[in-house]
Amino acid sequence: MRTAEVQKNLRQLLGDIKSKEGLGIVLLVAIFYGWFPDSIKDLLSELLPGKWVSLSLLASSIVILLILYWLLKRLISKIAGIKYEVETYDQQELKKVKVLMMGLSMPRQDPIQGHNWSQQEFLLKKCLEQGAKLKKIVVIPSLESAKHSKDFVEYMRTRVDIEHDLFEFNEAVDYEDMLNLQRIFNKAIESLKAQGYKEKEILIDITAGTKTFSMVASSLTFDNDIRMCYVNNKKQVVIFDMVAVKEE
Repeated sequence: MRTAEVQKNLRQLLGDIKSKEGLGIVLLVAIFYGWFPDSIKDLLSELLPGKWVSLSLLASSIVILLILYWLLKRLISKIAGIKYEVETYDQQELKKVKVLMMGLSMPRQDPIQGHNWSQQEFLLKKCLEQGAKLKKIVVIPSLESAKHSKDFVEYMRTRVDIEHDLFEFNEAVDYEDMLNLQRIFNKAIESLKAQGYKEKEILIDITAGTKTFSMVASSLTFDNDIRMCYVNNKKQVVIFDMVAVKEE
């Protein structure tokens, strides 16, 4: 069996274990289910006549199943009552930003709109105008645009008062590959959190991305303080978030 198939089967059996703590939890659960039922059976054998042991175990199993059913039914009803809506913010939200995550499009010059990178240029200027203390600009390029990384940095540095070392380029990714995009985004965000950045200090710019890029970015703002934005053709920064709203 190939390595990829083995990994897939292990994920289906044990879940996606990404840390030592996760592995520890799996081992503890395995030990619990291996020892606990036998311990209960031995205890009942000491306390009850032989014919009552099986009946007691059966009754206990039924009660536990009914409790689990009740708990799951309550959980499902709560989830069913949750809807998502878009919440927008004014540009003052930009002053909280310390990390800006963005895509990178192929450079092109439009006769009316000008250079397509000018929208991200505008975003950077607005962040600085609002008093944002930018520490990182994490760029996730596409497979095609990655070769223009240096040009992008130079373009921004000649137009925005910003340091070269703020730019951090992630590995290039196919913008239509949803799963890989999600992996790259999650990895980058987890790295930022490990460095001490808070969710409310992270802003994801989808101006340069594709529809798939935007969908993945949107999913990352669910039930947390990460915000998302884009710069429209009128050079306006639109900041928004996908938030959960519980029905009454």
